[in-house]
Amino acid sequence: MNYKMNIYPVTYKDGDIEWCVEFPAVKGCIGVGDTAEEAVRVAFENLEIHLKALKHAGLPIPTDDTASYSGKFALRMSRTLHQQAIQAAEKEGVSLNALINEALSNRVAQV
Repeated sequence: MNYKMNIYPVTYKDGDIEWCVEFPAVKGCIGVGDTAEEAVRVAFENLEIHLKALKHAGLPIPTDDTASYSGKFALRMSRTLHQQAIQAAEKEGVSLNALINEALSNRVAQV
């Protein structure tokens, strides 16, 4: 099973950096290493052990929470905004969907 992974550096007061990997859907299962690559390797080793332990104990195997997202949503807008968005997409030579996707991606990246 594929699980979403978060990878981030942890910087200590003395300036040392350690990398951490976690699987949001599998609480408590992490990997840590001196490099991102090492942390990912350790995380996958720990994930395998963690899932085997859950199965052995008869506990449910977590599902990846990203599986519940279809990638689709409905959007209502004014006719004027719709017209302006279509014109902007045509000017850029992209579809309306691509234009909105890029605008939303840029905004979400700022959060």
